[in-house]
Amino acid sequence: MVLLILAVMWLAVLLPPALRRRYESRPGASIGAFQRQLMVISQTTPGGQRVVETEHRIAAPGAPMTLREARQRRRDILVGLAVAAGASLLLAIAIGGPLPVGFNLVADTLLVGYIALLARAQRVSAARGATVTVLPTPAVVGVEHAEVAYARTGTLY
Repeated sequence: MVLLILAVMWLAVLLPPALRRRYESRPGASIGAFQRQLMVISQTTPGGQRVVETEHRIAAPGAPMTLREARQRRRDILVGLAVAAGASLLLAIAIGGPLPVGFNLVADTLLVGYIALLARAQRVSAARGATVTVLPTPAVVGVEHAEVAYARTGTLY
């Protein structure tokens, strides 16, 4: 029974990424990604500013995540570690013995270490936000100046 519970937990952890990789490696997936990229391009103006914001972002593997995606990933990892710690605690209570207790200690250590890393990252981010100085943007003097600036750089600043 215990092995069945562990197998289901491992399946819940390993199956979604495997299915995602399999779906993304299909030949049709690249066509769909290309069509989504074309749709994004069609929704932009010649100036390069987006007309319509979409919820989904098309990103290459290894591309930086948005803040929302990073928060979701951290939350998923934290919930996964908490579930693993809770399940291993229940396993250690139900079976007893050194092996389940050792699994529980490892899971608890990983959970506490991850929470400590999250707290440290939040402190570093807050300290960085307190020390960064935002530089003023140059004012646009006239329409002619703005057109020249836009022609040179592609932006109005």
